[in-house]
Amino acid sequence: MDDVYARYHREGCLKIENFLTPEEVEDLRRGLEDVVNNMEDENTYVHSVYGVGRQEEADEYYINSGDKIRYFFENDAFDSEGKLLMGKKEALNKVGYGTHWLHPIFKKHTFSQKIKLESSLKRDFCVVSCILYPKLNILLPFFSPKGDPVHKRFIRNPEKKPLLLMTGTQPEYSDDQYVAAPAKTGDCVLIHGSVMHKSGPNTTQAPRTIYTYHMVEKDAPWSPQNWLQPTEDLPFPSLYSN
Repeated sequence: MDDVYARYHREGCLKIENFLTPEEVEDLRRGLEDVVNNMEDENTYVHSVYGVGRQEEADEYYINSGDKIRYFFENDAFDSEGKLLMGKKEALNKVGYGTHWLHPIFKKHTFSQKIKLESSLKRDFCVVSCILYPKLNILLPFFSPKGDPVHKRFIRNPEKKPLLLMTGTQPEYSDDQYVAAPAKTGDCVLIHGSVMHKSGPNTTQAPRTIYTYHMVEKDAPWSPQNWLQPTEDLPFPSLYSN
């Protein structure tokens, strides 16, 4: 495994084929259906405020989602009166950010022994999670092997209005600087936090749902400016202690 870890640290991206069994994939799909079916109408309402002069309410919903299961929709999912134009599942962009801890199926797979054995650093990690429903072909990610500092950050605005800010400027990268990393159902793609990555458009009718979570070393400093902060209800849980 040393050569695998060396490749990950050298290139910043690693695909593990067939990481999940078909049974594990089906279990996660059941969890996904449960998450969508248990969506309350108030979640739909709150995120219909984009574009209708109530951005602060939407930002409050987002900034307080770290210890909850909350629902985020595509910008074109609602009409001018804030009503859904399609089914909830079709309208979703993502669900986050406490799913890994608050839903039993996702918790089981996030903190499984398989994850602990495959981790490249045998230390405690803290995790946050998200279920993505992007209108992108996430089965064909692209990454730039060259490591890079983080150029843009999503932070809590110290001036409070607006509540959230995107700081910094993202450098331009040409397509030939990216490397394709095609993946199929059940594969696991590890991406280092300093590696640029993107996904191309999904030109098929097939869904491209992905379960993703972020891990950091337990003793790594966590910026108080980061939009996501641990709470009393949900401190960032340790991977190896659960």
